[in-house]
Amino acid sequence: MEIIFNNLLKKENKMCYANGVQIVEQAKQRILANSNYDMSIDNMLLKLWEELF
Repeated sequence: MEIIFNNLLKKENKMCYANGVQIVEQAKQRILANSNYDMSIDNMLLKLWEELF
């Protein structure tokens, strides 16, 4: 997902895509810290939805 947001950021140069990269990174850090996988993914998707749409 980071690659997709980075490509969109290069094309359109909108800050919401940079925030999308940050949201994905936060989810990855939570999962690596043994947080609940399903809740981390759900939270990431909700935050991405709020940021991009």
